[in-house]
Amino acid sequence: MHSRRDYLGTGFAVWTGELTWFWRVFNSHHSGGAVGAAASEADAIREACIAIEEMSASSSADAPSLRSTINPSFDSVIARQAWREGWSRRLDRVAEYLASV
Repeated sequence: MHSRRDYLGTGFAVWTGELTWFWRVFNSHHSGGAVGAAASEADAIREACIAIEEMSASSSADAPSLRSTINPSFDSVIARQAWREGWSRRLDRVAEYLASV
Protein backbone atom coordinates (compact mmCIF):
# COMPACT_ATOMS: atom_id res chain seq x y z
CA MET A 1 0.00 0.00 0.00
CA HIS A 2 1.37 3.40 -1.02
CA SER A 3 -0.57 6.62 -0.49
CA ARG A 4 0.34 10.17 -1.40
CA ARG A 5 -0.93 12.93 0.87
CA ASP A 6 -0.57 16.65 1.48
CA TYR A 7 0.00 18.69 4.63
CA LEU A 8 0.48 22.47 4.75
CA GLY A 9 0.93 22.48 0.98
CA THR A 10 3.78 19.93 1.06
CA GLY A 11 3.32 16.45 -0.37
CA PHE A 12 4.33 13.27 1.40
CA ALA A 13 3.95 9.54 0.89
CA VAL A 14 3.25 6.76 3.38
CA TRP A 15 3.63 3.06 2.63
CA THR A 16 4.15 -0.24 4.41
CA GLY A 17 6.65 -3.04 4.03
CA GLU A 18 6.58 -6.15 6.20
CA LEU A 19 5.84 -4.83 9.73
CA THR A 20 7.09 -1.26 9.28
CA TRP A 21 5.51 1.90 7.93
CA PHE A 22 7.67 4.33 5.98
CA TRP A 23 7.16 7.97 5.07
CA ARG A 24 8.84 10.40 2.70
CA VAL A 25 8.34 14.17 2.48
CA PHE A 26 8.74 15.94 -0.85
CA ASN A 27 10.05 19.49 -0.47
CA SER A 28 10.21 20.71 -4.06
CA HIS A 29 10.71 24.36 -3.06
CA HIS A 30 14.07 23.60 -1.47
CA SER A 31 15.15 20.58 -3.55
CA GLY A 32 15.08 18.18 -0.64
CA GLY A 33 12.91 16.25 1.74
CA ALA A 34 12.95 13.78 4.60
CA VAL A 35 12.39 10.06 5.17
CA GLY A 36 11.51 7.97 8.18
CA ALA A 37 10.08 4.75 9.55
CA ALA A 38 7.38 4.15 12.14
CA ALA A 39 5.53 1.31 13.84
CA SER A 40 2.08 2.24 12.52
CA GLU A 41 0.44 4.22 9.74
CA ALA A 42 -0.76 6.84 12.20
CA ASP A 43 2.78 7.26 13.57
CA ALA A 44 4.19 7.56 10.05
CA ILE A 45 1.67 10.26 9.15
CA ARG A 46 2.33 12.11 12.42
CA GLU A 47 6.11 12.00 11.92
CA ALA A 48 5.81 13.19 8.32
CA CYS A 49 3.64 16.12 9.45
CA ILE A 50 6.15 16.99 12.18
CA ALA A 51 8.96 16.93 9.61
CA ILE A 52 6.96 19.26 7.35
CA GLU A 53 6.33 21.63 10.27
CA GLU A 54 10.05 21.61 11.13
CA MET A 55 11.00 22.32 7.52
CA SER A 56 8.46 25.14 7.33
CA ALA A 57 9.63 26.63 10.61
CA SER A 58 13.31 26.42 9.73
CA SER A 59 12.83 27.91 6.27
CA SER A 60 10.77 30.82 7.61
CA ALA A 61 13.12 31.37 10.55
CA ASP A 62 16.28 31.17 8.42
CA ALA A 63 15.03 33.21 5.48
CA PRO A 64 15.23 36.70 7.03
CA SER A 65 18.68 36.15 8.49
CA LEU A 66 19.98 34.66 5.24
CA ARG A 67 18.72 37.59 3.20
CA SER A 68 20.07 40.18 5.64
CA THR A 69 23.72 39.21 5.21
CA ILE A 70 25.87 41.16 2.80
CA ASN A 71 28.11 38.39 1.48
CA PRO A 72 26.20 35.79 -0.63
CA SER A 73 28.85 33.11 -0.06
CA PHE A 74 28.24 33.46 3.67
CA ASP A 75 24.53 32.87 3.04
CA SER A 76 25.23 29.56 1.34
CA VAL A 77 27.44 28.39 4.24
CA ILE A 78 24.67 29.16 6.74
CA ALA A 79 22.02 27.47 4.58
CA ARG A 80 24.13 24.34 4.12
CA GLN A 81 24.79 24.13 7.86
CA ALA A 82 21.08 24.50 8.69
CA TRP A 83 20.24 21.83 6.10
CA ARG A 84 22.80 19.40 7.56
CA GLU A 85 21.50 19.93 11.09
CA GLY A 86 17.92 19.28 9.96
CA TRP A 87 18.91 16.06 8.22
CA SER A 88 20.97 14.96 11.22
CA ARG A 89 17.94 15.37 13.54
CA ARG A 90 15.72 13.38 11.18
CA LEU A 91 18.25 10.60 10.70
CA ASP A 92 18.77 10.40 14.47
CA ARG A 93 15.01 9.83 14.87
CA VAL A 94 15.10 7.06 12.26
CA ALA A 95 18.12 5.46 13.99
CA GLU A 96 16.36 5.60 17.39
CA TYR A 97 13.29 3.96 15.92
CA LEU A 98 15.25 1.22 14.18
CA ALA A 99 17.24 0.52 17.36
CA SER A 100 14.00 0.06 19.31
CA VAL A 101 12.48 -2.40 16.82
